[in-house]
Amino acid sequence: MLITLLVIAAVWVLVKLLPVVLMFVAALVLVGTLNPIVGWLETKRIRRKARSRSCLGRPVILIALLLFLTIPPLVVQLRGLVEREPEMRGRRLSYANARRSRTRWRSS
Repeated sequence: MLITLLVIAAVWVLVKLLPVVLMFVAALVLVGTLNPIVGWLETKRIRRKARSRSCLGRPVILIALLLFLTIPPLVVQLRGLVEREPEMRGRRLSYANARRSRTRWRSS
């Protein structure tokens, strides 16, 4: 009985601490990713501020570039979808009506 209660309590604590555990894992992934870059910059005798800006600035620039390249095509596709929406709805309704009429014919 006591072991069961302890297991339930441990699971409850783990569920409550899950966000903290996930942040810790994310931090470890970030450290593991940036460590070789920081080591290389240290061997080149680059100052700490410059290393920090370099390690943290490049991902920001890459994300901005990614957004810059992906958002415009997404907007174009959404505009096309909105323009074709009445046609697509009409096709969907005609398909549903045809299917419904076939179903009624079979059941009568």
